[in-house]
Amino acid sequence: MTSTRRRSGSSIAGSSAWRTGREDVATAILAGLTFRKQSQEVTAIEQQVKDQEEVTRHQAKLLEIQSRQLELQQKHSTDRLRNDAASSGWPGGRLTTRRAARAGEHMEAPRRPPGDHR
Repeated sequence: MTSTRRRSGSSIAGSSAWRTGREDVATAILAGLTFRKQSQEVTAIEQQVKDQEEVTRHQAKLLEIQSRQLELQQKHSTDRLRNDAASSGWPGGRLTTRRAARAGEHMEAPRRPPGDHR
């Protein structure tokens, strides 16, 4: 009987060890899957950051172009006001720079802060 008891005891111990080993394998598989998913998420976020940086660069270029266009429109408007004033017989035959500047104030491009050399 003692041998039966030993068998019985070792059988229980073996079953427990087998169960623990199986749980360890399942835990390892879940950890691997979780790591893979997190890695994919990190890669997706990194790509989003790169894409956003590219969009920001394009927007900066576009804003620079729009700023130059506004400056040209203001200059064109001021020149046109001067020419109109000269041809309409305005006193003095031309529009002074101060008056032309005041007339074009509504079209003035936003000023850059000092030190901004874009």
